Formats: sequence, C-alpha cells, structure tokens
Amino acid sequence: MNVYRSIVLLFFIININLSFAQETVTFRTDRDTYVAGENVWINAYCLKSGTSLPSTISKIIYVEVLDSENAPVKQLKLHIVNGSCATQFELPETLPTGNYLIRGYTKWMRNYNPELYFTKEIVVINPFSVNSFPKSDNVYRSDTLIFYPEGGKILLNHPNKITVQSFDKFGNSKSVSGEIISPAGTVIQNIETASTGFITFTFTPKESGVYKFRIKGSSPETIDIPAVLKSGINLQLVEESKTHIYFNLSAENYNPVNALAGTVHIVTSNGDFVKSYPVLLNDNEKIVVETDSLHTGYFVAFLIDKAGEILASRYFVHTAKSSNLLTIKPDKARYSLRSPVLLEIGNKGNLKNVSVSVVKQCLINEKSRIGRIARPDNIAYQSFVQLAKNGTSINDLLLCFVPFKNVLANAPKISFLPEIKGEIISGTILNADTHKPVANKVFILSFVSKIATISFSKTDSLGRFNFVANRFGEQEIVIQPFRSDTAELNYKVNLDSEFSPEYSDRKIQPLFVDKENISAINKTIISMQINALYSPFNSYPIVEKEYPVPVCFYGTPEISVLIDKFIELPTIEEIIAEIVPFTHITRKKGQVHIKIYENESLDVKHNDSFCMVDGVPIRNQNNILKMNYKKVEKIDVVNLNYFIETYSLGNILNIITRNGDMNSFDFDKRRFRQEHSGYLPEYLFNCPDYSVDSIRNSRIPDFRNLLYWNPAIKFDENRTSEISFYTSDEATKYMVVVEGINNNGIFERRQIPIEVREE
Repeated sequence: MNVYRSIVLLFFIININLSFAQETVTFRTDRDTYVAGENVWINAYCLKSGTSLPSTISKIIYVEVLDSENAPVKQLKLHIVNGSCATQFELPETLPTGNYLIRGYTKWMRNYNPELYFTKEIVVINPFSVNSFPKSDNVYRSDTLIFYPEGGKILLNHPNKITVQSFDKFGNSKSVSGEIISPAGTVIQNIETASTGFITFTFTPKESGVYKFRIKGSSPETIDIPAVLKSGINLQLVEESKTHIYFNLSAENYNPVNALAGTVHIVTSNGDFVKSYPVLLNDNEKIVVETDSLHTGYFVAFLIDKAGEILASRYFVHTAKSSNLLTIKPDKARYSLRSPVLLEIGNKGNLKNVSVSVVKQCLINEKSRIGRIARPDNIAYQSFVQLAKNGTSINDLLLCFVPFKNVLANAPKISFLPEIKGEIISGTILNADTHKPVANKVFILSFVSKIATISFSKTDSLGRFNFVANRFGEQEIVIQPFRSDTAELNYKVNLDSEFSPEYSDRKIQPLFVDKENISAINKTIISMQINALYSPFNSYPIVEKEYPVPVCFYGTPEISVLIDKFIELPTIEEIIAEIVPFTHITRKKGQVHIKIYENESLDVKHNDSFCMVDGVPIRNQNNILKMNYKKVEKIDVVNLNYFIETYSLGNILNIITRNGDMNSFDFDKRRFRQEHSGYLPEYLFNCPDYSVDSIRNSRIPDFRNLLYWNPAIKFDENRTSEISFYTSDEATKYMVVVEGINNNGIFERRQIPIEVREE
C-alpha cells in the first residue's frame, strides 16, 4: 500500500502545475418524476473528461439522493465495468413530496470542487405526506424575468451583455416585452424576449442607482435589474472565429490590490486545465484564445489576480454542434392495450452509452432546466439549440450558469486516492487508552461471510490505513492486528466518511405542482399502488444480474469437510480430531493450539494454523472449541504455507457456519466490527411478454408507469437498433426518450410522444 501511495503521489507531483479532474461521472435515469416507493432505474458512467471513453482511474461511483437541506436520503456505491453500471434502487416510501437532487462522483473527484459532480434534479410525490401536493395556481405572482449579466456583474459606463429569461406565472417560458427604466425614471431601452423566453441585449448604464424593468400590460409589473457597480473589472467574450476566440476586459475605477498583472485560465467544464494567458488588469485588455488548443465542448474562462482571487468568469462553448442524427421511428401512429410496440432507433452520429426510456408523458419534466442546475453539460445539447433563437446564441445562454470556484487558486490537496482496483476503506487507528496513533503496525480487514477475503494494510506515522475491498451488498467488516499478540487489541478505529460531506452552494428550489398536471400525476400514483399490490403475481419480476460465483481468497482448499456427511459428534474438538484430516489439537499452559500437518512438505512439521470462523481470523483458538457444533456447516483446510503479498499466513483452517454470520461464536468485543455497505448489484429491467396467450389473457392488472427501459442499446453496422415491448392496461400518452454521449463527452437527447388508446 505504501508503494501504491508513492506512485500516486509521484503522478501528482509530475502534474502539480495543473488543476484537473481527469474523469467525469454522468448518469441517465428513466424519468424526472417518481412516486415515493418507486424504483429509480439508472445507468451511470465514469468517463475520461471530454470524451465518451471509459476512465481508467476509478472503478467505483458514489451516488446520493439529497433533499433540500443536502441531507442524504439514499446513498449507493456502484461498481463499474468498462466504464458503466446499470441498476435500480428504491426511493424510501417515507420521502415527503419535493424536489430532490441525485449526484454522482468518484472518490478521486472528491479532491476537487463538488460543483464538478454530476447532478440531476428529480421530483418525488408522496400522497401520504403532509402537503403531498404543494399546489399553486402560479409559481410566480405574475409574468417575470431573471437577468444574467455576463461575468455576473454590470459596470457603470460600459456595455454589458445580459441574457434574460422570462416566464409566465406558471413557470413556463413566455415571450415578455417591456422597457428599462433609469434611476431617474426615464425609458432608456425596450426589449422583448422570444417565444423561448430568452433574449440577450447590451446595456450601458450612464448613471448610478437602481434600474428597473417594467413589463408592458394592463397591470404593469416592475422588476429590479441587478445592481450597477461603480467600480470593478469584468471579462467579456466579444468575438468568435474558426481559429480564435476573443475576450475583452472592461474596468471601471479598478485599482487592483494584488498587482496590475493577472491571468485568464481556460478550464473545461469538468475541471481540466487547458491553458493560461497572462493579462494586465486594464480596461480594453484583449485576450486571444487559439481554438486549436480546445476540443469540442464547454469551457470556463477565469480572470484571476496574482493572489488567486477570481475576479470574473463565464462559461463558453467551442464548435459544439448537435448531430441531429438520433432518430426514433415508431411502427404505428398509436397503439392499443397490451399490444406490441416496435421502435427503430437510429444513431448515425455514433453516440456512445445510448439509453432508451418509455414512460408516461406527465413524468417527464419538459420545462427549461437552464438556471436551475449548476453546469451546462448536465443538459442535453439539443435543449440549447432549440432555445438559441432570435439573436441569442448558445454562448449567450451559458450566461445563465454560474461557473464553479476555487479550482485554480491553489493546487488541489490530494486527500483521496483513486480507486483503481476497488473500494478503498480508509481511516485512522488510535490506541484506545492514550488516543495516540498506532503507527507502523500491520492490520487485517476481513468480512463476516461464507466467502473469506482478507487484505492487509500497514499504518503510517499518523495511524492511517488503506484497505482495498470488492464486496456486494450489506456485510460486517472486522479490522484487527495481524500479530497474534492479544495485548495489541486495545485499539480504536475511526473510519473515513465513505461519501462526500461537501456540497454545492446552489439550493434545491421548492416544488410547486401545476394544477393542470395534478390529475395526470394522481393517476400515476394509483397505477403505482395497483402494480405494487399485484407485483408478487406478475410475470416480469426485477432480475438481479448474475455474477461469477465468488471464491475464498485461498481458492479451492486441499480439504473441505462437510459436517453433515459424518455421524454427529458432541464437540468441535472431537469434530476436528476425528474427521478433519491432517489436523489435531494440543494444549500448552492452558492455551489451545490447532495444528495442521503438512503432508506434502519437504520439511515435514506441525505448524500453528491460521484459524478463521466465517472468514474472520481468530487468534485465541480457545474460543473456537466453545462454538456450538450444531451450527457448523463445513471446515476448509489448506495444509500448505499460504502467502498473501509478503505476509505468511501459514496453514489455514476456516470454520464456516450454516448462516455465515458468526452468531455461534463468542466474538472478542475488543476487535473492531461494523456494518458495511458494499456495491449495489446490477439489475435487469423486465416487462411482460404478451405474445404468450396465457400472459396476455391474464387478469392480473398491468398499470406500469414505465413501459420500457434499456440502459445500453446495441446498434448494428448501419447504426440502427430495433427495440420492442408491450403496452399496458392504461390508455394514456407516453414519451420515448433516447439519450447518449458523443465523442466529445457532450450529452445529446431525442424524444417523441406515442399514444395508447383503448380498442
């Protein structure tokens, strides 16, 4: 482990001048709105930043569902293979109605800003919670606008680019017209947003004070424009060409404290450093960025002074284009109940990680997410293309996103190692009496299980340790010293937090359910309850993916004795003495020693064995003889000296109980033993096959809210794929959603509605 850490630190030292995340997490879910207690189907990816290629850094993705107070209501670990993991998890039935945030990251990404974690906002409806439907005739009091100045500020006497987003009182995008009113009450500018709700304009304030926007109408409303600053410096994108992107500094009464020189850093939206440009912090200073240094995708330009303070920043996009080559062709215009649906999915753009979901239309949130989430690359690129109209470009829309902070001010402190081989279980071991670190001692990590696995770690001078584990599901872990001297069991283990305690500053907005949508959501709640009631009888249960049968760390033992095959003996001692070959028991000064005879060794001798019960090493072998013999299932014997890494275990004797839970063993309470959550297993989506008459004619009701989910569509040489499924017993509208990632790591999406009617 120390060698492993040295390699990682060397890797960091070589790249110390860069600020990079190197990998990014992204995921897709089957929909946007759920009923409490429903399953969330998810496909998560860990990719090399700016590509669709699997990352080689991390093998574990951490997924959390957070409420509005950033309290986790669900925490999962996903083991990824070839960069992805497809599974499902159940939302707690007790969740109150509201907006929730799903976020995903790797342990390596925890060294960087939590703004770089991938996030998706979902809605959860709980019909039994207080305020189960926070209804609202309107989200806003009336038509309203939100102003997004470039660089986050408006400077006096300078032209300032501002993007405006307008809504009606229900929160839907709407064209709104009005006029800008000066502090003196003079109309100085008229603007009108497009039907998409957006417009970008240039505003040059000539006097200080509060400027307002007055909405035209029978009952005119006024909205304050963000404050005009009398002094400051800003960063503006002024021009783009095929070969260059031009930025400009605008400064008003700016007297820098930290020297006149600064730097413009270009960083990808995933936190990867690209290039730096030295600048003078003067008005009209020009910065020319060569586009050949940029790949296709989203970037952030940071203006930073010598002290590392971010003075201004903005997102921008380089040559990203929507492929428009994701196509969905249904075989019919509409469908009847329990009838087949055939969809042809086209992928001429060669997108990777393509998923398909067919879900009730009311469970897809089609309102603009711009301004609601932290990063533009969490939104399908087609959304920007559709909204960029009437002179508003995609770069103008990117003003609605506030860039992450504190990425370049200092080199990141590498506190978390990359999980290249599996989950790293880390922490500190202290002496329980003195509370001082237990330094330079070897400890063993084991799991209470029928499948024995152990790993070793030597503590450093601070008592720090790192174990690597690969386990699925809930199991108990045991950490204890490798040495057999029981005096060293007087220790205390403090495990590190498995999940990140760092959160974005962006708060989850309150949920308001539109009255027009309540009826449809009520039907989905009834459907969910009916399906849950009949789920034990349906023909399409959720299927856990099959994995290779795990084996113990010592492989196939030389000897494995099944106790039930022999006559019943009254004690463990007699079982070992009578029916376990090459094994016998001796006593010395009241201490039991279980010996294993090496029959194949050139140096024949009797050795103390490395004894285990349900995979946990047991140093005090007296306790083994106190076990309830009736609960023992089998005994494995390895009668050759066994090594793991540089550690010699000697011969091995592993007693496995019927339940594999050590309940029949008097456990030494001085050992550290604690519940541990391993990886969430992968699950396969299943749906009914109504081509079978007995299933089609079944009277078991089918009211699925989700008709179909496929997290990984396979395409033929023509880059097309045919998928098929059956409709349910419910006549309603559904949405087919196809999502994927292009070669530059940009998220693309295509969706079409389909309708099911009664015959």
